[in-house]
Formats: sequence, C-alpha cells, structure tokens
Amino acid sequence: MEVVAHAPGHREVPAKPIDVDQVMTRFPTLRQSLLGSFDECALSTLFDLRYANGWSTTPQARGTIFHRFAAECLRTMKRQDEETIPVSEALEILHEVCRQRDVPPEEIVRVPLRELKDLRMAAIKFATDNSFTVRNIIDVERRLQGEISYDLPNGQKAVRVLTGQLDALIANGPDAAIVLDWKDTWGLPPMPREDPGPEGDEAHLSYQGYFQQRFYGWLILVNYPAIQRVTLREFYVRKTKVRKATLYRKDLEEVERELAVLAEQFDLAVASGLPREPYELGKVGRWNPSPGKHCGFCLRPGLCPIEKESRGAGAISSKREAMDAVAEIAVSERVREHRMEGVKVWVDNHGPVPVRWSKGRRVLGWRQHGKTRRFEFYTPEESDRGGSPEESRKLEDAMRESTERAREANRERRRARRKDALV
Repeated sequence: MEVVAHAPGHREVPAKPIDVDQVMTRFPTLRQSLLGSFDECALSTLFDLRYANGWSTTPQARGTIFHRFAAECLRTMKRQDEETIPVSEALEILHEVCRQRDVPPEEIVRVPLRELKDLRMAAIKFATDNSFTVRNIIDVERRLQGEISYDLPNGQKAVRVLTGQLDALIANGPDAAIVLDWKDTWGLPPMPREDPGPEGDEAHLSYQGYFQQRFYGWLILVNYPAIQRVTLREFYVRKTKVRKATLYRKDLEEVERELAVLAEQFDLAVASGLPREPYELGKVGRWNPSPGKHCGFCLRPGLCPIEKESRGAGAISSKREAMDAVAEIAVSERVREHRMEGVKVWVDNHGPVPVRWSKGRRVLGWRQHGKTRRFEFYTPEESDRGGSPEESRKLEDAMRESTERAREANRERRRARRKDALV
C-alpha cells in the first residue's frame, strides 16, 4: 500500500504533532527552494513557513524581476530566431516586466527606485555581452516534477512529489542538457582550478549551487530518459561569468536516495509540530538550527538560539550589523598597521619575536623567499614541535608524493567520466 498525496494543503506547521500522511496532505509537493532551505537550516525553514506571508526582501524582489526579464528576453529571441537582443529592446522588456501587468496579485514584488539602476545595468550587460543558440532552447521557466519514496515505520511506502522551476533548459547534443541558473549577486565563486580536486567542479559553484545541481539534475534525468548528463551553468549577470558542474545518469540512484532522506526528515519535522517558544538549543526537536552563510537570509534571526558569536559566516544579519563590523575592521586595521611598524623596528634590532600558537611555537619576523623577503608569521626550523631540517624535508617530500597521488586519482576519474560520456 502506498500513501500518495495529491490534495491541496495549507503548507502550515501544526501546533501539535500529527501523522506523516497528514503532513503530505498539507504539503502535497515539496519545492526545490523549500527543501534547499531545510537542507541548510531546519529552524530557518520553520521561520519561513511561519512568517513569510507573501512579502520579500529588496534583493529577492530585484532577483525576481531579473529572472522574469531574462526569461522574456530568451522567449523573444527564440520567437525571432535571433541569438542576441538589442540593448534598446532589452530595456523595453525590462520596463514592461517592472509593470507586472500580468502577474497575479500574490506574486507582485516591489523594487525600490534605488535598485532599478542595478537592474538597468544588468539588463544592458545581458544584451551586450551574451549570445544564445536559441534553437537549442528547450523551454524557459519550465516546472518539472518527479517522485521519490521512502519507507514508513508501519511498513507502508510514502511517495513524495518534488518540483522545481528551471530558469532555462537547453539541449547540448543528443544526450546532454544544460540548466541555466541566473545569479543576480555581487559575490562570485573562485575560478575552477585546472585540477579541480576531490570535490570536482561543485566546489566552485555558489553557496546553494551544489544542492541546485543535484536537484535540477535529478529532475531532468527522471523526466528525460534519453539525457545522460546534465550541466548546471550558474550565470553571474553582474560579471558575465559562468560557473558549472555536471551530473551523470550513473549518479541518479545516489541522488534519489539523498533526496528521499531529506524529504523524510522534512516530513518528520513537520509531523513533530511547533517547538515551544522561546526556542532553546536541544529543545526544538527536529527543527534544530545550523549556522552558516544562510544566516544572513534568515527571516527571524532574533529568535535563533545560536549566539551571534557562534554563527561564523552568518553572524551578520542586518545592514547595521554589517556597518558596525566594517567600522571595527577599519579601526583594527589601523591598529594593526601601527603595531606592525613598531614590531618591524624591534625585529630589525633584536631579531624575530616569538609567539605561542595552538599548534606550536611561531615567530613574527623577516623570512626569505628566494630573492625577496616577507615580514610574516612562520615556524622556525627548530621549534618545540618541529624536527630537524632533514626531517622537515622528508615530511615535505612525503606530502608532495601524497598530493601527486591524489591528483593522479582525480585525473583518472575525469578520464573515466569522459569515457562514460562518449559511450
């Protein structure tokens, strides 16, 4: 017997615990954005479900307008069979999109005038810097769905419908596809290395890129049996730069299992009901928070039980906090500059200054690098945790050999992937 949810739901977290089949009535489909948020932080997702009642932040609204603009540009180019679009026509499309005449009332967003200059800049760069082989465009803003399942404690099988909307789906030969994902952000991931390392190209996607790559790739592979590989291309419109990573059909089963586990964890969290307020660590059940970069997008950071000092990259959650942090950095940089100049004079007269670090003794002083020298922290050849110069050289040789073995293993994996792609 299968428990399949198709009836419309309220998408609300119940005050008291409920059965999992009731969860599937409330959430008949699970969107990529919802599962992606839950994957990063369960408590942040709870805040979204409870407090995001039809409003959006300014960056979110700007991103929504740009996505609609880019989609309409691609449709226009495909309709006219043109690989580029004139700047004047792109700006007309942008102005028409900003009017939101055909947008349902619940999906209308407000972009302040101060943000329109950024949208104009993005639109001009989009039209100036890009061309698309429009005949390869399969669809724009297509919503796909697929089913995953997991076993319930009573022996039944829960079937969940997962759905996601692609910015653009493009054919790339007879058995490959490309998913375009517009990124209207200032930040740009690092450039991929020639040797991508064990993480592969995924290490150079955006913060949400790995999840999106797995989710969108899975959606396409289950909906298009002829497709053997799917490449996510993150397109950074402000810099006209691309980051990409590829998912292969041989990875489908593993991705499906990962998504099934995530869907089950979400269902169990909703089934557990609302935790008691104020939220305390260890007392929120399955809604435990996880700190990270996503903390900067949290709707209610003031309710999070994790102290700001412990949130790491997510410690700043408002413009005021960012301004205060920058002011502190400016002061500390000035203090560092003054102190460093004073230490340099001392070192010139008395030699390196020792400092105790967690992993052994280090010194601050001048260090020779070939024909140049740098004023920096370094571990002297004879330290309380270091060995002789000969031992250090042996250790470096061993590390170099280990690194080369890892690189060769990565090259073998890439050759195997290219061989699989040609089969």
